[in-house]
Amino acid sequence: MEDGNKTRWYLTAAICTTTRCILAMKFSRAESSRSAVQAIDMIVRDKGLWTDAVGTLTPWSMSGTPELIVTDAGSGFTDFDTRAAATDLGINIIAGPAGMPEFRGTMERMFGTLASSFISRFTGRTFSNTVVKGDYDSDARAALTSEELSEALVRWVVDVYHRRPHAGLGGETPLNCWNRLVEKYGVAPMPCLERRRMALGTRMKYTVTKKGISILGIRYHSEALAHWFMHARKTEVRVRWYSDDLGAIAVELDGRWVEIPSVLACYRGRCAQTWLMAEREIRASRAAEAKVGEEIIAKTMNHIVAMNGNAMTRQKLFVPDYSAERLQSLNEKMLIGFEIEDSPRDPIVPSGDDGLGMDLPTGHPRSARSSAAGTDSTEEAAAYGLPNPDDDWSIEDK
Repeated sequence: MEDGNKTRWYLTAAICTTTRCILAMKFSRAESSRSAVQAIDMIVRDKGLWTDAVGTLTPWSMSGTPELIVTDAGSGFTDFDTRAAATDLGINIIAGPAGMPEFRGTMERMFGTLASSFISRFTGRTFSNTVVKGDYDSDARAALTSEELSEALVRWVVDVYHRRPHAGLGGETPLNCWNRLVEKYGVAPMPCLERRRMALGTRMKYTVTKKGISILGIRYHSEALAHWFMHARKTEVRVRWYSDDLGAIAVELDGRWVEIPSVLACYRGRCAQTWLMAEREIRASRAAEAKVGEEIIAKTMNHIVAMNGNAMTRQKLFVPDYSAERLQSLNEKMLIGFEIEDSPRDPIVPSGDDGLGMDLPTGHPRSARSSAAGTDSTEEAAAYGLPNPDDDWSIEDK
């Protein structure tokens, strides 16, 4: 149940066929490429944050980059975004024949164990067919909330399934099998944050302005983006936006992908869910203010994480909709009239005297005004990361 209404959830899961360890679980309202991509994201990451949130007695450290992922023929796995995400991480992905579950026997058997050993303990369960269901009224008996289901499932997988002797492993537990083989052979390392952002982030296009790129009210800018904007004929660029870290985005500039940080440092390491909750709280409490500063944003997000961190982590088992279409909708509707005040420190690029563009340094002597004020053009260039005006340089090599 969710908000008092009965709902049906679909589970996307991944299992290691060698050790029988569960590597990913994601709940979604319907099969989609988002659930498949986020399941891949969970495969390659350490899952300690989920176990900490629900208080398991056993670690869930199984992670790494697999060589091959075999899926069913569902639309979520055959979608271009899913296959592109796996390929970008260096993972081969293939789909088994449709209508032949025996080709995915390990995963199908795990779902059977999940149904008989876990789901059967709760009221409101569904059945594989109407003959098995009989006159059991699943809708009338549904009582478990989605958050309770996710917490119970993590506890069962980590503390029960992984620690129980498995017939397919000759009586060894999946946990012991994983630890033994990792100690003997090792495991392919997890991809870094930058690579996950590129491979798993939402793919969209944005227009660059003199203020940079703004997504969900967060402004992203850098010296590299400013210099590109000065000479660009077309200002629309391809972007990768990763919901688990709002501290930067990946932008394609002249065929090369560049990491562009957020102007405000308080977004680094923060997920989209935390920021959207903070935005609602700030809007409600400071409706009369035209702009909100970095300190207020940082304190609000820290408060939300401290107060509701475990609950938000448990919700990470559910697939949020951060598609390009929804992000566009949030930009247009949710953040209307909500402006974030940039810190007066560390400007990206100094403006020209007319407020437009920037004054490029030249080899001419400093003006009398700058000399009288004691301003060193070399120091000024260094402060903004600009070329030394006393050096020979050109646009091409800078």
